[in-house]
Amino acid sequence: MEATIYSILSNDADIQSILEDTTWTGTGTEYKIFHQAAPQDKVEPYITYQRITTDPHDTKDGVSTLDVVDVDVDIWATTNADLVSIAAKVRAALDRKEEGTYGGDEIQSIRFTGQNSNYNEATQLHHITQTFSVRQKNP
Repeated sequence: MEATIYSILSNDADIQSILEDTTWTGTGTEYKIFHQAAPQDKVEPYITYQRITTDPHDTKDGVSTLDVVDVDVDIWATTNADLVSIAAKVRAALDRKEEGTYGGDEIQSIRFTGQNSNYNEATQLHHITQTFSVRQKNP
């Protein structure tokens, strides 16, 4: 599931233009999109994401063939204007994503389920958490 979120976000042109990591010196392109936590040396804005819950839909005959996974996508920025802009792009990229295979995972649908925001005085970062419900088909 984590590969799905990274794949969709890192392949979205609007998000690419904002979150390309220009300090990356490796081969290929790196984006400031991280599973669970960003490295300390990363400059804002950036995105983190993590799986929150997995709800299996069991069958009488065996293991679940479909899981509903709740995922939090956290957007971090130094200005509220950047934060709101990036959050809108993230929602547009993920909400009601078509059925298909992304990052090696087969999904049935992705649905935006909510958002909250805050400001961290200690880090001076604006922060929005968006929650998505992902219906993932199991092999």
